[in-house]
Amino acid sequence: MNRIHIGPHQWRVVPVFQLLVGLLFSLSALAQPAFIKEGLVAYYPFNGNANDESGNGNNGTLKNGAAIVNGVASFTSMPAKILVSAAKNLPSGNDARTASFWIKPTTDYATDPNIFGGFIVSWGNCGYMSTLVDNSLPSRIIHGVWHGFNDASFKETISSKSEYLKWRHVVVTSVAGSRVFDFYLNGVFIGSATCPGTPYVAYNRLEICGSTHPTSTDNGSGFGEWGDGYTGDVDNVRIYKRVLSDAEVKALYEYESTPPSIVPIITNQPQSQSLTAGNDATFCVTLKDAGNYNYQWQRNEQNIVGATLNCYTINSVTAAMDGGRYRVIVSNSAGTIISDSATLTVVTPPPPTIATQPTPKTVQEGANVSLSVVATGQGTLVYQWQFNEQNLPGATSATLNLNAVKLNTAGRYRVLVSSQYGVTISDTVTLTVNPNPPPTIVTQPIAKTPAEGTQVSLTITATGIGTLTYQWQVNGQNIPGATSSTLVLSAVRPSVNGAYRVIVGNPYGTTISTEVTVTVVVTDSDSDGLSDYEELLVGTNPNKADTDGDGLSDFAEVRTHKSNPLITDTDGDGYSDGIEVARDGNPNNSNIKPTGALAVFPAVDVEFYTLNGVKYQLEVSTDMATWTAQGGVVVGTSGNQNHLVRASKATQFWRLKVVQ
Repeated sequence: MNRIHIGPHQWRVVPVFQLLVGLLFSLSALAQPAFIKEGLVAYYPFNGNANDESGNGNNGTLKNGAAIVNGVASFTSMPAKILVSAAKNLPSGNDARTASFWIKPTTDYATDPNIFGGFIVSWGNCGYMSTLVDNSLPSRIIHGVWHGFNDASFKETISSKSEYLKWRHVVVTSVAGSRVFDFYLNGVFIGSATCPGTPYVAYNRLEICGSTHPTSTDNGSGFGEWGDGYTGDVDNVRIYKRVLSDAEVKALYEYESTPPSIVPIITNQPQSQSLTAGNDATFCVTLKDAGNYNYQWQRNEQNIVGATLNCYTINSVTAAMDGGRYRVIVSNSAGTIISDSATLTVVTPPPPTIATQPTPKTVQEGANVSLSVVATGQGTLVYQWQFNEQNLPGATSATLNLNAVKLNTAGRYRVLVSSQYGVTISDTVTLTVNPNPPPTIVTQPIAKTPAEGTQVSLTITATGIGTLTYQWQVNGQNIPGATSSTLVLSAVRPSVNGAYRVIVGNPYGTTISTEVTVTVVVTDSDSDGLSDYEELLVGTNPNKADTDGDGLSDFAEVRTHKSNPLITDTDGDGYSDGIEVARDGNPNNSNIKPTGALAVFPAVDVEFYTLNGVKYQLEVSTDMATWTAQGGVVVGTSGNQNHLVRASKATQFWRLKVVQ
């Protein structure tokens, strides 16, 4: 049986009923007793409302939190109640009467025997109630009648709390004009009690589970709100203007408590839903009675395989499901019912939205560039960047990074942002790449005139983007290995004379420096044809034209005859290099002798021509290295002069020297 909660009402005067009424539906397995409507003046099955289904129009109103839940009246807090403010045709005066109801407490009144539950049903100055009067086991439940300021009750003994918190069918009867009340529990007579008091008074106010004495607003008696209230469920409240017999009470209990085969009654229909694609949709149906039902869900009136529960869930709805109608066929042995159709509306999200567009960029060649986009949308967003309307491989994130851009990187860029709901194309932006300039020469090289044999440097200072390269040239030709900003020339000779420049390069071009000259200054102190630096190299005396005195100048020996300028007789054949050259010999080959005989005389008559006024000195040597003056200085007379020279050694050489 399905039961409903009805609100708490407790009174501090007499023990109070906690009355629970079983909610039942149209029965097919158990026939409705013929007597059930005889003398019935009010009937509340709580079929989704508090209406009177006896036909007498004593409809109730839910007050102060009272609710109908799954076909049962539920009372969870004081002063919840159901009120019939204009009741009619209720028992009054000495009328015979029967009150029948089902109760299921949800709270035990544990400790205070003076705390009583509220009236389950009351009208006039008479009410029917129940309460737990002590918390020890076995405990006692008092089912009683309140009449005026008196009461009559009968005690039910229970052995456990769980036994207390279950459904009970309670019936209380009283014959016409009697103060004796008969109590029935679950269809069985359990005893009688007498309630002396004032005569019955009838008012047009009926309360179910109210904690207010019904006379408080009708005649101003001022009893007000009593007790802590009943907390529990109530169902199938019936009021008769007659006394039900023992057999009728039993039959009524069996009729209302026997689980029938009930034709399904839907209390909560499946609800239409509007969802975004990708979400889950669930359709449910709730039945009035917790019977044994079969379910078959349908979509557009066609069975859905496997959808055989009271709820049907669609995981991750798609656009194709939009507009589908869903209903369920519920059946049991008593019959079949089809629920209302619920419509599934699938809202297809729009394609992605670009919140922040990429922006155009202008950069220098070689720079790093980033283009980015901010997009929002349903589902997974996918990015594809394009260059000049062509996909860029691997460019599939919200940011496009371009490293070390080149001139051919310039162009049009955009990104396609897509999801399962469509594609959005960003603005097209232009990337402008400006070419980088070639190097700039800040300091040009300077012309140099170094002395022969010294070191000279040519230097420039240049700036530019990237790594700079250098190539020095002389007379337009590359100098091997000259690839730095400074060109060093060591031990320069006249051969290095020329026009010098440097070509400075970077990845973006080249720049040519100013052309400058290098001129080596040559010094020949003894005017022998060999520069001082050359004489230094070969070891001759730069201040003496014939260092070894062999009759050949240093220049003649080094450049012409290739003889040793430091030795008088290079080949050691007994003839000086000068004699050998003068007489067709070879100063470098002892096998080639000078031609003609060399006479040996003790004295030589030397004749030479002199110029007027010029001073001459005759000198003699044995090795052509060391010369000694022979006689005095001769002053010229513009004619020939003869001098007799005597030899002092086997070999002697003579020469004439002009002196100052």
